[in-house]
Amino acid sequence: MHLDKTKLRQLIEKANTLDIGLSNGFQTISKQTPPAKQLSTLLSGLSGWLTKHPNLTNGASYGRKLAELKSKLPDSNSRQGSWISDQALKELRTGLINLLRLIDKENKSIFIVHGRDLSMRDNVQSALRGLGLPTVILEREDDGGQTVIEKFIKEADRCEYAVILCSADDEGRLRVKGRSNKDAPTKPRARQNVVLELGYFLAKLGRKNVFVLHPEEAIEQPSDFTGVVYQTYDKAGKWKAKLVRELKAAGFKIPVNFSDRI
Repeated sequence: MHLDKTKLRQLIEKANTLDIGLSNGFQTISKQTPPAKQLSTLLSGLSGWLTKHPNLTNGASYGRKLAELKSKLPDSNSRQGSWISDQALKELRTGLINLLRLIDKENKSIFIVHGRDLSMRDNVQSALRGLGLPTVILEREDDGGQTVIEKFIKEADRCEYAVILCSADDEGRLRVKGRSNKDAPTKPRARQNVVLELGYFLAKLGRKNVFVLHPEEAIEQPSDFTGVVYQTYDKAGKWKAKLVRELKAAGFKIPVNFSDRI
């Protein structure tokens, strides 16, 4: 399952648009909710989201930073009441936005594009789960009455990285007009849907966020994808170390002890 960050991004949007206007002392005459109260609501919303996602890699660190931000809110039971300066409110909002963006950046879902080699698919997903990373495999997500392309686009939008498994499922050869190709040898290649989705993610995410695995046997590779990381899916499992390095380079936070799990 992917990591649903819909609520998280709503919190980011609300925090960005929160207006720290007049001094809190004058806000009591306004019909608008005081900024301190709005910030308290946003902090509570983040707390609830973190509670629903207890397996985040740096979850404990996020919890400590959140508690620190909450401690800066005014205590309505204190002698000072609920008053807090505009400067303190601005600093608190900045701290919240930074924390929200950090969580968004460090926690990404990975889309696994695959062909007919289900063993390869399952091994790659198992390795990513061992790293504590959420994954998306299209046929394992709910359809929700969508067409295949609608479902694909929806799930792809939830992911920030893609691992493409170019297993040797099909065969093909160059067709030369005016010549007989009966004796031309065929070459193994990935399924057309895999190549299509590879191109989609290259355009959507950029080549630094796309990792391609291909079998040890030679397969025909797309000629226009220079610069994409191609890695052999070897039986010894050396591909795992390469994948971890590429994920870290893409911004994933992977603890050292997690790398040993795969």
